[in-house]
Amino acid sequence: MSKLHFAAALSVAGLLTVVGCTANRHTAPPDPIAVTPEQGQVPDRTWLDQGWSQEVSENFWFTNQGSQIIPYSWFVWLEQADSTQLFRHSEHMESLRYLPSKASQKNPGGLPIGFAKHANQTTGENWVGMTCAACHTNQIDYKGTKILVDGAPTLANFVLFFDRLVAALNKTLNEEAKFERFARNVLGSNYNTSSKNDLKQRLQDIALQTAQRQVVNSLPDNYPKDFTSYARLDAFGNIQNAGTAFALNDLTNKNAPTGPVSYPFLWGTHQSDVVQWNASAPNTPIVGPLVRNIGEVVGVFGELEIKEAPFWQRVFGKHARYSSTVDMIGLGNLESWVKTLKSPQWPLEYFPAIDTEKAAQGALLYKQECASCHQVVPRDQEHLDYVANQTLISELGTDPVTANNASCHMAKTLFLEGTKERILIGSKFQAVDNASDIPVNRRCGLGIE
Repeated sequence: MSKLHFAAALSVAGLLTVVGCTANRHTAPPDPIAVTPEQGQVPDRTWLDQGWSQEVSENFWFTNQGSQIIPYSWFVWLEQADSTQLFRHSEHMESLRYLPSKASQKNPGGLPIGFAKHANQTTGENWVGMTCAACHTNQIDYKGTKILVDGAPTLANFVLFFDRLVAALNKTLNEEAKFERFARNVLGSNYNTSSKNDLKQRLQDIALQTAQRQVVNSLPDNYPKDFTSYARLDAFGNIQNAGTAFALNDLTNKNAPTGPVSYPFLWGTHQSDVVQWNASAPNTPIVGPLVRNIGEVVGVFGELEIKEAPFWQRVFGKHARYSSTVDMIGLGNLESWVKTLKSPQWPLEYFPAIDTEKAAQGALLYKQECASCHQVVPRDQEHLDYVANQTLISELGTDPVTANNASCHMAKTLFLEGTKERILIGSKFQAVDNASDIPVNRRCGLGIE
């Protein structure tokens, strides 16, 4: 995995001055979003002391990072495929294990935690996209009390969410009564025959793009339909395909995401020297967080485009041009908040007291069998940097698919062939090369574009 180390030769200043230029093909005027009541019941929750105020938690939930799923007003008014009930209805989103939230100025569409409003940097149009909180917030239900845990692994089903979204878009496109309701709500006072027809054409375009993403990231036919299900996802596979198939504009240039893993918790992310379950992402100060976060955004609907540079630029050694919807300011804010997040503690006011005898036995067992791989970081030291334990899979005996896919998936490099993997340094791309290196190349490209 040493090839994934992002060289210090790339300017930190360059990374800090990235401008998210959109690759979106459509133009639309800025559209303010009014606060729209949430649909369905939003439960009352209690918070644990994790070092955040409720305001910071809400900022974490709804701060945009540059992800674009569909236009925001569309998501607010989109119905489920086989129902007139809105897609965002709390009952539906809870069935997918996303957490409903009340409408507010930070959450004008009354969307679940982690679904944020992104104003496209070029068009000004508002889109809905996922932010860190969608995958890293959870809720514990115990005897009628709902306890929210920030930074905890989600139990959500990302793939099922996306499958249902594709189905809802297609049904809205093809069922006249459903489309009529959708159009009147989305267009409001601008509704007329011309605007309705324009909306339908654009809906067709975006529904096609969304279905293409579904197909590119689909599993082989011999895999169970629910192979990627609740609480797990092959994020590496999705990020690889975002670089190889979508950014390079070749939908055949893909690999099946066959290595789903559980979502990680976020406390300690900033302090560890590496991140990801396979320790593949170095966490070098400033550069490390930017590189991994750019990849994360692009993996969850952030748009990235890599185009071959014009001839006159290639003469001077510039082979590709990079643009994206990544919001660097939003990413910086999210990273700064996560840096201060503390691990949750057992809440005696809600849970029964710990059986100290069993706890003592468990502590001894943990030290004997677990601590060599899973070190315990005392809570008062969680702000300090540490070196993560790394253990060979051959020693662990656990499923190696995720690590193997990250290391061994190959893809065509197309017009990147012959250019350096890290833009300024590194080996030159072969015609077919490691698929993980293409997403890393795009992150480097965004850093110096």
